[in-house]
Amino acid sequence: MKEITLTSYGACRITPIPKSSIQDFKWRMEAWLKRQRSKGHGSAFMLNIYGVSFDATDPVLRMVSECPSSSLMEYLQQHPSDENFKAKSVQQIAAGLAHIHENVGDGWGLVHGDIRGDNIWVREGDGGVTCCIGPFCLEGRPKYDTRQTLARWIAPEIVSPGMLPTTMDNYHVYREGNFTKESDVFALGCTIIEIYTGSPPEPVRSAGATTSDMKSLRALNSTRSRTEQYLLPNWIAIIPSPAHSSESTVAVNLWKLLDNMLSFAPTDRDTSYAISNILHGDKLAANIPNRAPFGTAKSLQRQCSRKMEAELSEWAYSTGQKLVTTISTKLGRSQPGSPS
Repeated sequence: MKEITLTSYGACRITPIPKSSIQDFKWRMEAWLKRQRSKGHGSAFMLNIYGVSFDATDPVLRMVSECPSSSLMEYLQQHPSDENFKAKSVQQIAAGLAHIHENVGDGWGLVHGDIRGDNIWVREGDGGVTCCIGPFCLEGRPKYDTRQTLARWIAPEIVSPGMLPTTMDNYHVYREGNFTKESDVFALGCTIIEIYTGSPPEPVRSAGATTSDMKSLRALNSTRSRTEQYLLPNWIAIIPSPAHSSESTVAVNLWKLLDNMLSFAPTDRDTSYAISNILHGDKLAANIPNRAPFGTAKSLQRQCSRKMEAELSEWAYSTGQKLVTTISTKLGRSQPGSPS
């Protein structure tokens, strides 16, 4: 990866695209550009992709993107005690991820697959400091090398998809070991730990975890290291969105939020949309109980709310239609297939 200077854009980041990934890259970039150009709040927290370049003398397709001055982790090394920036960065990354996951009229949300501190970029300008999420992973199902590179941000169902009980709700969605919106939420939780401690949590070790008991499964990832206990605040003060609160600051229970995002069972994790709302002062979203028991009406409700797009199976869509309608109304989101 190298930087060049273009007359129209200034300094740009150039990323070669492997020939084997060109097809995936094409539709992913189109989905990214559609979200980048939309007027949603989260579009400000996505790295701008300008297009692609191709040189006949060196026939390799390259992605041309914005080139901010530093990554999030580089910026934090220079400003290690700026707690306000840390809280603000968490807000902005969550908003950016929710926007990436959102259906913006294309019938599905985009799965990112590479949420981590070194792929979050910091824009510095007259308007202040803004965090933006860098380019997506080109692999729908991560290869061995990718799993090694992203080991400390990767969700347990990707490390070892076979360890999840076959009786788990929507098991078929996760058994292939593909990146999903739920695995993005797990990576977001790891990145938040990285922001506050300087490093992500240790890699998930789940290959030997064969328990089929849901209570035991959830307990596997519930302990925190001494560093996390020492450096991670229980609560963070955030500036809420005017749409959610008229207060100047709102306290968010960070440990409770991380507990949810790092749930071992993917269907226990809240959506990026709900997490972003919590981090912008939505007290209603913050009071939604975490980790509803599997097989209950509450579990089906939560699944319907997070599977409102293409990932909803035909069975869940037909049996949960009334619940989807109810949740859509409460969240203010249109149903799949309805006008946005």
